Amino acid sequence: SLKMSRRLSLTTLWRKLPASKNGVEELAGSDLGDEVILLYFASKSEACKRFTETLGFFYEEIIKYKSLPVEIIFVSMDESENDMLETFRTEHQNYLAIKWGDVAQTELVKELNVQSVPNLILVNKDGKERINSKECM
Repeated sequence: SLKMSRRLSLTTLWRKLPASKNGVEELAGSDLGDEVILLYFASKSEACKRFTETLGFFYEEIIKYKSLPVEIIFVSMDESENDMLETFRTEHQNYLAIKWGDVAQTELVKELNVQSVPNLILVNKDGKERINSKECM
């Protein structure tokens, strides 16, 4: 399997455009800097919706306000691209997402043994899994 940091550098990411544009723009995973990565595995479900609200607060009030070198990347576990885009645009903050259909979407689920959502996994700069929220539940 590819080393995590290498996998992310080869991944196509999405960033939300302003609400007026109602879309996403693509960027290369290789554009990620030295941030610590939080991979957020979620779907269009009530449990994920509640967790996403808390994560959004954390992102806006802690990570962005304090300018911390942390990036959250949403990894969709939805059934369709439409479901993924709907929740990404309406419920998530302005962090990144792995593009729907990118090979990393399924490979990360297997590699990190994600079996349920929501699941937040902290990956350090070397691509090593450091903290997995499923261990806390």
